[in-house]
Amino acid sequence: MVTTTTAFPYTGIPSTEVAREPGHTGMAEHGTEITKHLLQDANDRVEHGVYESEIQADAGWAATGAQMKRQALQVRDVAVESADNLRGEIRAHPLLAVFTGIVVGVLLGRALR
Repeated sequence: MVTTTTAFPYTGIPSTEVAREPGHTGMAEHGTEITKHLLQDANDRVEHGVYESEIQADAGWAATGAQMKRQALQVRDVAVESADNLRGEIRAHPLLAVFTGIVVGVLLGRALR
């Protein structure tokens, strides 16, 4: 009697009656096929997960790069504003700027000696 039912429908493993039929290779062959199928499914899931992770990482790096660029532009703007303010103070008080330069030069000279 030949039966087409499977012992485990989700795997495709045939029932024991089919495995006993003459000329049938038995459970080992089906086990090998199922193992190949399960390994391929696992490999596909891993590849899909890696692909999704790469997309998320790329998006994260893009966001981080944009944030770093914004911060660099803010730092540049602050530096330009500070330089303009310093330039204005030097023009408003030239003697104080010269005296400050001399004092800073003397202090650096002593510190580096």
